Amino acid sequence: MLKKLSIAALALTLSVSAFAKESLLERINNKGTITVGTEGTYAPYTYHDASGKLTGYDVEVTRAVAEKLDVKVEFKETQWDAMLAGLKGERFDLVANQVALTSPERRATFDKSESYSWDGAALLVREDETKIKTPADVKGVKTAQTLSSKLWRDCP
Repeated sequence: MLKKLSIAALALTLSVSAFAKESLLERINNKGTITVGTEGTYAPYTYHDASGKLTGYDVEVTRAVAEKLDVKVEFKETQWDAMLAGLKGERFDLVANQVALTSPERRATFDKSESYSWDGAALLVREDETKIKTPADVKGVKTAQTLSSKLWRDCP
């Protein structure tokens, strides 16, 4: 059921585009292909398996949408920093890479599908670490995360 809702939500989002006279869905149908921006480095959402094939949750959801629309899908891998610029410049029809529209500028510029995945942050520590139990416990402690992550945005 969740998969069907996810596909429907993403398909509905394709019907709106702020960047073209024809709707995004019309453009995709006319081309016969959805062009998708993704990193290919963000497992389990978009990554390469042992054989080198692009796979992952976002990749498979996008393939299912393309199948439902009876069009092909073309993935264009790019660095995260160029992802939204590529979407704005119409290099991609959509981005499938666990994107969050966190800023007012992003929300004003881009359309977003209904959420099709839910997850949360996890705090990983060494097995012998006993002092860190919550995000508040890392205040003043050296940590690592991806450069563009929004996960610690609201932490103390």
